[in-house]
Amino acid sequence: MYLGIDPFSVKRYARVHPLRLAFTGYARAMDRIAGLRHGRNALEEIREPWPPAPDYRRADTAVTPDQMAALLHFAKKAEALPGSIVEIGSYRGVTTSLLAAQTERTVHAVDPFRNYGGAEGDFAIFRENTQDHGNVVHLRDTSGAAAEHWSNGAICFVFVDAVHDYVNTRFDAAVWGERLSPGGYLAMHDVDNADFPGTRRASLEMSKRMRLVCHVNDLVVLQKA
Repeated sequence: MYLGIDPFSVKRYARVHPLRLAFTGYARAMDRIAGLRHGRNALEEIREPWPPAPDYRRADTAVTPDQMAALLHFAKKAEALPGSIVEIGSYRGVTTSLLAAQTERTVHAVDPFRNYGGAEGDFAIFRENTQDHGNVVHLRDTSGAAAEHWSNGAICFVFVDAVHDYVNTRFDAAVWGERLSPGGYLAMHDVDNADFPGTRRASLEMSKRMRLVCHVNDLVVLQKA
């Protein structure tokens, strides 16, 4: 059951606060349930003969060449729509720079570079990898805070690749999916990895609200009606 709560907003409470304890219990339960149902939550494979991805530094990203090719293909298709590109979870900026290299649209990279999966060292590499792209705008904030204060107009494409549990992935997909222009695309990473069953459950739930247009191993792309 999706509660619609920003997981990072709960962190303002002390660890022993009843509300935080309750939400933590809920989050862990959702991932346990997702793990038990992992095999049943798989989406069908859908792919197109898209062009291969350009060369990139594989050591700085978990996005494979097959996934990257699909990601860039649908980001390119999104250029027929109004709005900019948003990436939730940028890590070292590899996907950020490849997205920015193929479009004149602004690529908004949302990543606080603290706690889960990011630190100052990764931020330094992110800046190095994106420094040649004048259309990259970094929003050093959490997904929820960035969405709450969003004032940058329409969005045509969103890539969710941040905290890989159910509550965070589902929240990110829902809150940014709502901001997509009609016909816009929502991509979600790590949806088939058994270590992150919550991401698969989140993608399955989102596929019931949006049209599944792509599913290669560990990546889905959904289109808003």
